[in-house]
Amino acid sequence: MSSDPTTPAAAVEEAEAAERSDGAVVLGWRMEQLISVGYDGESALALALDSSVDLHVAQSLVNRGCPPETAVRILL
Repeated sequence: MSSDPTTPAAAVEEAEAAERSDGAVVLGWRMEQLISVGYDGESALALALDSSVDLHVAQSLVNRGCPPETAVRILL
């Protein structure tokens, strides 16, 4: 295989690396948002990793007085 960075394989590899990096940024941002409303780090990570968890719903539950531990049980 050629080491030419303009080959299709090199382009795919670069796109996949960028996608992984973007995913890490989004995960970090989701965790920050959850921690800022009261979730602990472990719960924030679990919620942030689950793409079926709506971030706004997770924030709203805590903002309306639901204890974060209970909100995690509801959301997961």
